[in-house]
Amino acid sequence: MLTDLAVTPISETIRQLSARRRSGDLQVRSGKLAKMAFFDHGRLVFAASNLKRDRLGESLITLGRITDRQFGQASDLMKGAARLRFGDALVEAGVMDKREVGHMVARWVAKILISLFDLQAGAAFFEERRCPIPLEYMVSLSVHRILYLGIRSMTNPDLVLAGVGDLDRSMTLASVPPFNFALKKCAPDDVAVLERAKTRVTMRRLASTPKGLSFTRLRAAYAFFASGLLEDCDDARAAEQPVVQMETGTFLLSPAQRRHPTAEPDALPQEVIETIAAPPGESVAPAAAEPEPAPAPPAPVAVPSTSSGGTMEIEHLLMEASVHLAVSDFGGAVQTYNKLVELMPDVAAYRARLASTMARWPATARQAERQFLEALRLAPDDSELHYQFGLYYKAMKVRSRSVAEFRTVVRLDPRHKLARAELESLSPRDSALTSLKKLLG
Repeated sequence: MLTDLAVTPISETIRQLSARRRSGDLQVRSGKLAKMAFFDHGRLVFAASNLKRDRLGESLITLGRITDRQFGQASDLMKGAARLRFGDALVEAGVMDKREVGHMVARWVAKILISLFDLQAGAAFFEERRCPIPLEYMVSLSVHRILYLGIRSMTNPDLVLAGVGDLDRSMTLASVPPFNFALKKCAPDDVAVLERAKTRVTMRRLASTPKGLSFTRLRAAYAFFASGLLEDCDDARAAEQPVVQMETGTFLLSPAQRRHPTAEPDALPQEVIETIAAPPGESVAPAAAEPEPAPAPPAPVAVPSTSSGGTMEIEHLLMEASVHLAVSDFGGAVQTYNKLVELMPDVAAYRARLASTMARWPATARQAERQFLEALRLAPDDSELHYQFGLYYKAMKVRSRSVAEFRTVVRLDPRHKLARAELESLSPRDSALTSLKKLLG
């Protein structure tokens, strides 16, 4: 897949890769600039750049979060006998805590991704393969928000028009925004576009003023459409929506799910190291607060039938797990489901059942998060799975992630009453509970 950036905006490439749930890396080159965006089943999970200013350390200095002296302290710790990773070195030096490191890394990745959108020359090439970024390094960002912010940074009218396509197709506001959208931060032209979209209207009308087409309004309309805030009334792209991603702005895994400090960490792929062009060992540290053991179990997720096309071994394992659960032998059930997942690693429902069972056994409750994440990597649009994951985070007392999962459920299935009830209980004023029409009312 090769894209000419002078003809097709990078926004369309990113949107299509996400909508088609592709995994691999998108390599972008423009002159001496080389950047990479990494996809995992349609999710943007990491980015890298060969520019010095895009390195993590330099970015933190530019943002004013660390000083040159603090950067030097962290660099010295990286070179010491302990050979700490960059994020760990920042924590060890007392510059940041682990959660803040996670937020800054996610912000750094988002910054690199957004910088791709205003490229007006060069080429983008996508190599499809299993995502080379280890789960420990993946960040949790909303593709919809990246598209929104990235398109808002575009300055070439021709590329914006190329992304918009047919100006005469009809638009309307989405019933539920796919990310936490703040209307009060919008410029007057943005508000005008959204006001017009309260009823069915063409893209041309959204982008017009009495003087004709307005670039700022056209760009705003395109940003709203690509990011899912506007919907095509004719459903021309209904099957091409980017994956809805839990938006936490930090790492996918909490500290409880990361490797033991004495274990040898997974290394980033060599091509990532070369592209980042960072000092040896520069990496990241854990982010989210460590949750407490789950006091209440989430309901189990249904698994697919094996009556046709399944093997006797799978049926035997499912039956064996049911027997363990019937006598509350959660340890035995976890072992059995582990065997099932090893046998069928790409079946999301089996991983979901393993995650649910692990959450019910105190000895493995903390490790259940990884299996939920793996299941969602395989089935990112499974609203029920997102709901169970939300219940898990609620039980683990990680409110922010629980709310994020319930918001995703409501986005995927606005009629999911249980998810709405949970969201109303945890976050009564959450924007996902009201449509944009009501916000504008």
